[in-house]
Amino acid sequence: MEFLFSAFSRESDQKSGRADSFSDKLSSKYTVSLLSLFALLSSSTLIIDEPISCWCPTEFTSSQTDYVTKYCWTSITFSVPDSVAVRNTKERRLISFYQWVSLMLAFQAFLFYLPNPLWKIFSKKSGLALSSVTDASSTCRKCPDLEESENNLRYVASTLFNYLNTIGKTHKSRGIFERVVWVPGGNYMSFLYLFIKCLYMANAVGQLYMLNSFLGYKYSLYGLEVLNNISTNSEVFQSKRFPKYAYCTPTIRVLNNNHKYIVQCALPMNMLYEMIFLIIWFWLVIVMVTTASSLLKWLALTFVRHLQCSYVLEMLRQSGQLQQRFGSCSSSSEEYQKEQVEVDQFVSSFLRRDGCFILMMIDENAGSWVTSKVMGELWLKYLEKKSIRKKIIPEKCLELLKGISDEGIELDNTACPSKNSSLEEVCLKMA
Repeated sequence: MEFLFSAFSRESDQKSGRADSFSDKLSSKYTVSLLSLFALLSSSTLIIDEPISCWCPTEFTSSQTDYVTKYCWTSITFSVPDSVAVRNTKERRLISFYQWVSLMLAFQAFLFYLPNPLWKIFSKKSGLALSSVTDASSTCRKCPDLEESENNLRYVASTLFNYLNTIGKTHKSRGIFERVVWVPGGNYMSFLYLFIKCLYMANAVGQLYMLNSFLGYKYSLYGLEVLNNISTNSEVFQSKRFPKYAYCTPTIRVLNNNHKYIVQCALPMNMLYEMIFLIIWFWLVIVMVTTASSLLKWLALTFVRHLQCSYVLEMLRQSGQLQQRFGSCSSSSEEYQKEQVEVDQFVSSFLRRDGCFILMMIDENAGSWVTSKVMGELWLKYLEKKSIRKKIIPEKCLELLKGISDEGIELDNTACPSKNSSLEEVCLKMA
């Protein structure tokens, strides 16, 4: 399956990159491949030459037999229990889905593929090509050339720093609503990804109900029912949904007289269909459970600040930057608290939700080693920006406050919280 779609995957990766998690690939790549393969099998005659074969009366010519066979394949057939007369219309179970199996499977594949291009299209609205960032990060892990790997790391770190620095400039000037949904609020990409996750989840759940509507029976426990038939040595393929034979009532007109016949037809394709839908049923259950667990994980990582800070702290420790800043022996409560405060400020004032999300997405596609290196570079750039800000702002602030003080204007409590505060302390707090 992977081999059949490798060419398409390589081409799409080169054009738009990969910026998704395993559960996303399970839906948009592997499930699409599986359903497409089944759609091809169900529509081809390579496995079963004749999808239906009807037993016609002996007086039928070959052309009449061929006509009846095609008529029964394109029309609605019915099945009845062996103990019931064929003409008993009350016990008839109509069957009309053979012709639409391949189209249904193709439509299912399209629904699973749809969230992926939506994610790629709308994620670009943020101003960051996330796929290029994850691709460059993956190259760092695979590249044997150390210099090229370092260049890719610097590219990723610089790109993220510029992006996060840009969305932070206008964040404070926005209202509450815009801070939540607008791009510069630092929430757009993470919230968009959660929406795409919900689409994947709704898709997996809805597919089970779609199969129910398509088959026309209660389909919720179909896979378990088939397994029960296997365990009890029942005739697996003689099921109500996929009977091995059915009946058809063609009408042949001869000399202005309509002759109605009841012919019995064998349905060898049903053996293939039943196995296909059995595999799909269990596959959808696996996809649904995997997507649900992934959705809960990303919901927690998006809205629980403690988890974000813990993740960033772990990556910074792996990069060795915290040890360089606080020393290798930061086990004391004071040093540990100072470390926690700085990391919390780093997350809340610089990374925000989108920054944490992007780094976690790099982790999903390139691994924790590359992520820790990128995190370390961002940390150094953040500290450099912070030190420059603390140096420049107090100098300008001191000039302004000294000028005000020389003119005899008193500072209010907002600018000077205590009478004993010096001008330098006030400016540092403002910085």
